[in-house]
Amino acid sequence: VTQGARTDRLLNAFAVNGITGLSQTQFRRGATGAVVTVLGSGIDPTTAFSLTTAAGQPCGTLGPATGIAGTVRMTVAVDRLAPLGTCFLKAANAGQFPITVTRGTPALLSVTPNTRVQGTTGSVVASTIDLIPVFAGPTTVDLGTDVTVSAINVSSPDGIVDNVSFQLDVPVTAAISTRTATVRKGTTAATLANAFSVTATAPSISSIVPAQVASGSVAGFVITGINAGFSAQ
Repeated sequence: VTQGARTDRLLNAFAVNGITGLSQTQFRRGATGAVVTVLGSGIDPTTAFSLTTAAGQPCGTLGPATGIAGTVRMTVAVDRLAPLGTCFLKAANAGQFPITVTRGTPALLSVTPNTRVQGTTGSVVASTIDLIPVFAGPTTVDLGTDVTVSAINVSSPDGIVDNVSFQLDVPVTAAISTRTATVRKGTTAATLANAFSVTATAPSISSIVPAQVASGSVAGFVITGINAGFSAQ
């Protein structure tokens, strides 16, 4: 304080609370279990911490804080669907510190619809994350060698999940089974077990040979059916 020619000083009279550093500032999307040390003024294990975007959207969760005043440790788990880029570790009444969220391990999240009947064709969508467009190469979908995938298209309405849409032709001869789905982008793949099922078509007769015989004659017939359950008598 200065008054006229006189100046009075009081050391350590004012402190600025805030996070000054983190032991780790880059995390992969979906990563869990990382132990982070938070340094700063005005923080201790009782401080309320959060992990959010600048707009307040959650980026992940934090474990219980331990340590002492000025040095706090906690585990960090980044959401699988967290936005890429900058998030903030925030401390109540003590500011925030930026972290960077990068792409995580490629994953196939779902296949919709997840079932189709033998002898049908229709549109299917496989939802992936962290597979497209980071890896170079064509996109392919594998649901088994006895079905046909065509007209593959990739879109990302929210910029986070990539939707791989395609036409799926399931012939009447396709095996009735539950299948693993795999989406590949170049040499990288995302796989989901028990993602899709081929179910049985309704029983039917596909052919009768011969198709006609002369009136009054005796003939043998070969009747072919689909899921008809014929048995010899």
